[in-house]
Amino acid sequence: MEVAILRHAFERNVKVFALTWSPAGAPIIEFAINTVKEEFPDIQSGVHYCNFGYKPQAFAMILGMGDNIANTMNTDAEGRKLENLPIMKGINNYSEMNLVVEFSGSVAGMSWVTYARPNLA
Repeated sequence: MEVAILRHAFERNVKVFALTWSPAGAPIIEFAINTVKEEFPDIQSGVHYCNFGYKPQAFAMILGMGDNIANTMNTDAEGRKLENLPIMKGINNYSEMNLVVEFSGSVAGMSWVTYARPNLA
């Protein structure tokens, strides 16, 4: 599913942000991105997509991203400061995003509805 969503986004020049609250999820994100990048060789990290990698403290991160993504996440999975990445131009918080997609084998997606939604007002 993640590969299909990434492919769809890259075909339409939609910016993609990926992260995981589970350490085991980080290699899955890398695998999906690398798989799709083979089909889209011009896609660049930090320009067309940003992989935040594994971040602990899910609830605090979700709330913080509602105020300021770059301040909350600080760096991407490659250790680069988010504020310096071209993909972040014009994106400060959820107000500049149209969709959040959760891939999970649990009810973790409800955290986005519960904690992120109030920040969209």
